Amino acid sequence: MMAQDILSIAANIAQITTALVAVIAYGSYRWAIFKRRKRIEDYLWTLIVSPPTRNDPRERTVDDLMTALGLSKEEALRAVFSSKVINRDLRNGSGPVTSRIWVSHIDRNPQN
Repeated sequence: MMAQDILSIAANIAQITTALVAVIAYGSYRWAIFKRRKRIEDYLWTLIVSPPTRNDPRERTVDDLMTALGLSKEEALRAVFSSKVINRDLRNGSGPVTSRIWVSHIDRNPQN
């Protein structure tokens, strides 16, 4: 074998490896986004199925989600706005936007 053939084979292997690493990295990125969104949906769902308390509106601000679930602002906002089962409501008031966006789970099977 000539050196040019060895280099050609090595280049082909590197090309395939690069594509595989890119696919795995993208899959990992999408899986992380899915898990964050699912964590928020499950957290809001537990608010619906838990026994009601007197002053609990069963909805939370994005700041509340960030605190309760340990997410960053960007992660929480991305997950909230990509979900089909989370209801979003922007309310008037002062302060940062994340303290004015109220979210709740859309109860598709109301028991009451």
